Amino acid sequence: MDIKGDVSGFFESGRRMLTVHHWKSWFSVDMVSTARISRVTGDQGVLMRWVFGDDKVLSNGFSVVLYPEGIGEKELGEVEKTWNKEEEAESYIHKIGPLREPLGDDRKVSFKMVETTVLEEIGVRQTYLRRGRREIKSSVVPVDGVIELLWLF
Repeated sequence: MDIKGDVSGFFESGRRMLTVHHWKSWFSVDMVSTARISRVTGDQGVLMRWVFGDDKVLSNGFSVVLYPEGIGEKELGEVEKTWNKEEEAESYIHKIGPLREPLGDDRKVSFKMVETTVLEEIGVRQTYLRRGRREIKSSVVPVDGVIELLWLF
């Protein structure tokens, strides 16, 4: 598929991918850093999705997402259509399954992977970062955060 723009919904979908292309042109994902997690999890663990409780989802090597209102099994079975809003959803359904509309910042708090470091003889450290803004009583304030995951050999 040739997805352009924000590929978050696809990479967070838990779908198994055979190949990824256009990652340096049509969209921007550091696939080299993303793939480094394979040192600990094997190839099967790259972009694998883990769900913690009903409100936290790790898409390994891409993002950690917090859902303040929770997320159900139905939504987890659908792909959030974050790319090319003007393009018809029907053109993707037969390729990746059911789609759903993107969630706003009030329902989805995303931390994107910014760095993966192989720590020789120890494991792999992943750093996920959120840079955001939130309106609080008519003023906009930054809402930043960091999540670090350490995978041990």
